[in-house]
Amino acid sequence: MAWEVAHIHMSAVRRTLPPPRPEEDGKKKDLESSSGRELVDRPLFQNYPRTLRELALRVRRITGPKGEGSKTHLPHRPTRDELLSMAHGFWTRMRIHFKWITIRGFRRFNIDDLSAFFTLGGLGTAIWVIVGTTTFVSVIFAALSLLNMQEWIALQLAKILSRQMGFTIVFGSAIVPKWKEGRISFKDVVITRRAEPTDPVKLHAEHKDDAVSPSMSMQLGAEPAIPAYDTGDHVVQPFDDEHQVERDASTNFSMFELHIDSIDVQLSLSRWFDGRGLLHTMDVRGVRGIVDRRHVFWDPDRPYDPRKARRTAKTNDIDLDSFTVEDFLVTLYQPGDFRAFNVSIFHARIPRLRAQWLFYDLLNADSITGQVDGCLFSLHKPQSVYHTARDMYRKVADQHTPYIQNWSRLRVDGVNIDHVQKMAGLSGPLMWIYSGRFDLVADIKFPRQYGENVDINTILSEIRDTLNATFAGERATTRDCGDALIPGQPELSGPAIVAPVTTVGPQAERARQERAGHDAAARRSRSRLLARSTYPPRSEAADDEVASLDHTTDIRPSVVIELDVRFKDIKASMPIFTRELNYSTYALARPIVAFMNANKTLIPVKCRILMDLSEFDGSLDLSQTGLPPLVSQKIWEALAHHVASQQANHQRMRNVSLWTLDTIAHGLLRLARHLRDTLTRATPPEVATA
Repeated sequence: MAWEVAHIHMSAVRRTLPPPRPEEDGKKKDLESSSGRELVDRPLFQNYPRTLRELALRVRRITGPKGEGSKTHLPHRPTRDELLSMAHGFWTRMRIHFKWITIRGFRRFNIDDLSAFFTLGGLGTAIWVIVGTTTFVSVIFAALSLLNMQEWIALQLAKILSRQMGFTIVFGSAIVPKWKEGRISFKDVVITRRAEPTDPVKLHAEHKDDAVSPSMSMQLGAEPAIPAYDTGDHVVQPFDDEHQVERDASTNFSMFELHIDSIDVQLSLSRWFDGRGLLHTMDVRGVRGIVDRRHVFWDPDRPYDPRKARRTAKTNDIDLDSFTVEDFLVTLYQPGDFRAFNVSIFHARIPRLRAQWLFYDLLNADSITGQVDGCLFSLHKPQSVYHTARDMYRKVADQHTPYIQNWSRLRVDGVNIDHVQKMAGLSGPLMWIYSGRFDLVADIKFPRQYGENVDINTILSEIRDTLNATFAGERATTRDCGDALIPGQPELSGPAIVAPVTTVGPQAERARQERAGHDAAARRSRSRLLARSTYPPRSEAADDEVASLDHTTDIRPSVVIELDVRFKDIKASMPIFTRELNYSTYALARPIVAFMNANKTLIPVKCRILMDLSEFDGSLDLSQTGLPPLVSQKIWEALAHHVASQQANHQRMRNVSLWTLDTIAHGLLRLARHLRDTLTRATPPEVATA
């Protein structure tokens, strides 16, 4: 009964309501169809990210199903342009572009996609690190600078470098990347090596205090006339008379403290893989400091052997493709009571610098200009009047590829003679000179650098020609007359004193000995042939012997050094007779000293030295090459030969004069006899009897 009453009431309510309008029916149908379509599309966009899924559903609500008006309504995924038209904001658009470029869709990334991204990112990072090592490290330094960690990373890097290099390194300011130049700049660097090891943290604190203190400025060093960068008590003080005999082997090394304004480096990880070190190029600017060698001493009972003092090669040694120095000035303190003097370099450009071939690469520099103790010096490539440097040092032949001929010229003007006298292990006329100066010009010829496809016979023939000209005492050159180098010093009015050619090194000595053996074998063969009554054909054994002697010579690359030394205003004294001087040397000392004092205005000496390239392997300075004693010996040989030649010339002149007088006397006697005989024959007998 109740149900019937309710049914009647609902029927009455329906009759009282107004009929529905057509517009409302259409909206209701659209809403029902949109809701149904959204329910259908949600599984289609279920694997989309939330932001892109909302954009896709919005696109479906606005554009409607694909194929409007058709009977079939297929599922439709929105395109990239449709999503971009509905997207708002930079990051949303970037996300759409990134997904479209990577996977050509808008679904979520799966495990395969993430692994591909990780592999691609790791490979790209590895390529970036290998190819652009400097940029990669610059990005790391820039990121650490944003986090205010530049001081910490500079201190940690200083600790690592100090541990590896053996001396203390401190970076006073931040490490600044130079993005345009592709370099990393280290500002305000301090490099020091003291008698006692110094902690980089402590030195960094001292350096900061000194930078804040206004009293830290350019002051005078130990010598009042030598301006230098005073570092206080950090470097050992000069020796006094009480401490001269105290020698400690633990401090028998050179100490230094250098303050550098900036060091710009370029890194290369690929070079490190090749074992050539991480550094590619380096530019150093603004160097001030002192180098203290007052603790260095030599044991007189143990002669100095330069070969034992050379360094041994290590993996990842410094091997720079470019090294430049500007504004370099240090004060050098030598052992003993020698005065302090300044060494400065105005500009230096070295195309390659290797730790194992340090002195060789310095000699092979493009240009180095500077000053030593007030004397200008320069190392450069010599010039020719008819050819430029490129044409002169790079010649093209018909049979082989281009090769490079390297020359360097070292010139030093007005050096005081006491610098040479303080070198250890020297003897001879240089030690007898107590006053004067000298000018030095050294033309250094380096081994040729051939191309990859050059004929090996061409190399061997040119090396043999060089050795032949060297042993023959002639100038070894393969250039034309028009390629002659301009002289390094003014031409002399007369000939200079020339020393015999000297070879240095095991290979050069072996070649000289084998050449002497070959000549001796040839002389013996000729003597045997002359001793025979008949001259049969030469045996094959003799030919094989000579051929073996000729072909066993293993010729190695050599460095030719031509020295032109001119002594000016010198004064010499007789040396004290010691055990180093033998009687023959001491006998020649007096005429040599007399010759030097008689010709003190100018004494030109020229000598030529042929050194094996292996003698420069591991040589860090001039003394380790063994050149100073050799040059002193060459000067001694030149002066001794010249003095002996002068004495021989005087004896020859005396003999010639006596022979001339004897000849004239005999001629006069013959003339007198002839006149007497003529007068006797011309006189009549009557006159003669009367």
